[in-house]
Amino acid sequence: MDHSELVQEMILLEKLTAQERLKHAKRRRQQQLANWARREASL
Repeated sequence: MDHSELVQEMILLEKLTAQERLKHAKRRRQQQLANWARREASL
């Protein structure tokens, strides 16, 4: 994800409720861990 995508996402996240932001953060973290596991497995 590049900087401009992150900035756009931040604009959208500001409009979410705290509960929705938390749900989004958990999904994002799961994505990060899955990507990390795939990279580790490919080594």
